[in-house]
Amino acid sequence: MKRVWLVGFACLTLFWSVPAHAARAGLTVKGGTLGIGADVTASLAPRLNVRGNFNVFKYSFSGTQSEVRYDVDIKLRSFAVLLDLFYPRIMPPPGI
Repeated sequence: MKRVWLVGFACLTLFWSVPAHAARAGLTVKGGTLGIGADVTASLAPRLNVRGNFNVFKYSFSGTQSEVRYDVDIKLRSFAVLLDLFYPRIMPPPGI
């Protein structure tokens, strides 16, 4: 059941998009090596955004290998606050 949920979530994050070309704020749901997470972005100025993200990953395993018993519980969380600055690209004159 857990695998079905993860595959469904992966398909949702890959194929669901919302146009944000004129938005002042945005929300992104994602999945990756850091786990399942979300980004929240807000525009502060025409070329300046602030972005915060949060990721969680949980994994549990219990088993025996070569007569050694393993009990593993991993709980990972990460977060970040970023400032995105966009500046115009300086293009060379045509013909150079």
